[in-house]
Formats: sequence, C-alpha cells, structure tokens
Amino acid sequence: MDQFSYKWFLLGYFILSGVFTIQGLLFMFSPAHYVNRLQKYKAIEKAPSSLIKIIRYMFLFGLLSFIFAFFPFKIQHLLYSFWVFTMVFITGKTLINWQGFCKYWEENSNKLDVFFQKLGGFFLIIGIATFVILLYSI
Repeated sequence: MDQFSYKWFLLGYFILSGVFTIQGLLFMFSPAHYVNRLQKYKAIEKAPSSLIKIIRYMFLFGLLSFIFAFFPFKIQHLLYSFWVFTMVFITGKTLINWQGFCKYWEENSNKLDVFFQKLGGFFLIIGIATFVILLYSI
C-alpha cells in the first residue's frame, strides 16, 4: 500500500503542478479571454457546468489524497489535502451564490482583468508549491 500511495502522490502532484502553472500563466497573460468567456454565463445566470465538473474531480482527488496521506503518514500530504478541500469549499460556495457573484461582476466589471491576473499569480504560486512538495516527497 505504501508503494501505491507513493506513486499516487508522484503522479498526482506532477500533473497538478503542471496544470496549475500553465493555467496560472494563461490567467496572468490573457485575462480578457476568460472575462469574455465567463460573460456568457453571467447572461444566462447559470453556473458554468465545466467548473462544477472541475470541483467534483478536485474533491475526489482531495479525498484520495487524504486517504493515501495515512499510508505512510506524511503531514505535507495531509496539509495539501486540506488545501484542496478548502479550494473546493470556496469555489463551491461561489457557485452556490452564482447570482450574487454575477451582481458583483456587474458592479466591478472594470476590475475583472485584475482579478484574473491575481488569480493567475495565485495559481502559479500553487503550481510551484505543488512541484516543491513533489520534489520534497522524492
């Protein structure tokens, strides 16, 4: 079980570090594309189904990471699992209050580019941190 858990974290962290880093760079350098893309969801006042799927898969990944963090017990894997659960909670809370979030967009539409640039920076930092945890785990 220890060997399977070790391989799970190596593969999972490698994929997640790449995804977060690439997505962070995309958010930072082309925020207008994502602002325009999310405008259509604001018009229909329905949360994006692709974001719901991402949250579902992140929750499943976090659950598996949480379980495998005990075989062998590693505090960094456990903390990372709690971080994934926190991200799922925050994003899910936003999706539940989607209409309120759309109203916030209307009031602060000029700040959306800056929001996506900051979100990209956050994703980039998380991608690098995930890669550091991967290197620390090897």
